Formats: sequence, structure tokens, C-alpha cells
Amino acid sequence: MTALHGSTAAVGEAGVRGDSVQFHGVIGMCGQSGGSGVAGVNDNGGDGVSGQGHNGVRGSSSADEGAGVMGHSSGVTGSGVLGVGESGHGVLGVGKGGAPGVKGINENPSALGVLGQGHIGVWGQSLNERGFGVFAVGGEAGVLAISNEPSGRGVEAISREGAGLYAQGSPAGLFQGDVRVNGVLNVQNVDVLGRITTVEQDLAKAIQQQVADLRNQHAAEVQRLTEAVAALTARVAALES
Repeated sequence: MTALHGSTAAVGEAGVRGDSVQFHGVIGMCGQSGGSGVAGVNDNGGDGVSGQGHNGVRGSSSADEGAGVMGHSSGVTGSGVLGVGESGHGVLGVGKGGAPGVKGINENPSALGVLGQGHIGVWGQSLNERGFGVFAVGGEAGVLAISNEPSGRGVEAISREGAGLYAQGSPAGLFQGDVRVNGVLNVQNVDVLGRITTVEQDLAKAIQQQVADLRNQHAAEVQRLTEAVAALTARVAALES
């Protein structure tokens, strides 16, 4: 039997209302682990509980495994917790200890823990100058990036002062496809493109020198043959006389 029951069919009137100037307007307490201090039920498509204030709804928990606010949805496309911000954040998570501000877990091993959609799907920023904007650990790949645009880039790395991309491994880089370098290619403090240019220039000079030597050698051979033919012609003429 319900200790207190209020009911009304009038539009804009509450079934039960509690007013307090110094404390809570309504307080509900429950001594059962499976119950709720206050429960709101709506069977007609509306909200079970609606709160309005500086914080619309506030939940607090001091249990080690508890949650300040818990939302549960069994719908196929429903959400456990939905946050909508007209100008600010849809959902804001703030951590004051060593735990993350926001943590997403999916118990399905092939599903996503966190999904971000927007002009920038996921934005990560570190407030520590030695920190990481985004840190990822994976089995096959720590980060998988895919671009569907013909002129897009799977990964774009930009650094204002240091290296745009730093890779460490064995090998440090593996490319399946063509590689294009717009700039200096430096390998162990050696300008590879500059070294190739120097080698090409030295090779061109060596070829030119070999061609000049062959020409000089050919001219000397022609001169020697010409002199031999002249001497032979003179001996023939002397024999005929």
C-alpha cells in the first residue's frame, strides 16, 4: 500500500508537490539495495524524471564502484546516457584524480569503446608540454586512420617546431606504395638527394672526360695511320721509278 498518493487530471498541475525554502522540496529514502530513493515512471513516451535548475539533475555516490548518475537503455538504437548542449558541451566529464575525465567501455570485443562524429571526429589536447594529445594502444595497430577523399590523407602530422612525424620500430617505416618527398631527404645526417645530384654531376664530368679522351685517342690513331699510308705511298712510288 502506498503511504502517500497524489493524483490529478488537471492540465499543468502536479500529482504531488513539495516546497521547502531551506532544504529539499521532496526527499525519498529506500532501505533496499534494489530500490530507488525516488523513482519516476512515464508509460506514455515522456520522461521518467525531469529536473530543472542550475544543474538539471545531480547525482552523487560515495561507493567505490558507484556512479553519480547512471543511465540504462535496452532499446536497439537507444543511449544509456544522452547529453544535448545547445551551445556548450553535450557531455562533459571532469576527473580530479588519476582516472580519465571520460571513459568508454564496450564489452563487445569487436565494437567501439568511443565513437566521435563531427567536423573533427575526436579532438585530444594535452595540458602537459611533455604529454600526448592522443595516446593509443592496439594489437595490430595503435592507430588506424582512413580517408575516403581522392586527395585526402590517412594521417596528417604537423609540428610547429619539431618533427611532424616520429616513428620507432623495426623497421621504423613500412610503405605499401609510392613514396613522395617534397624537400630534403636526410639519412644519418646525409642529404640523399644532394648526394645523388653530386654523383650525377661527377658521373657526367667523368663521361665527358672519357669522351674527350676517346676523341683524342681516335685523332692520334688517325694521324698515325695517315702518316703510315703516306710513307707506304712514297716507298711504292720509289719502287716504280
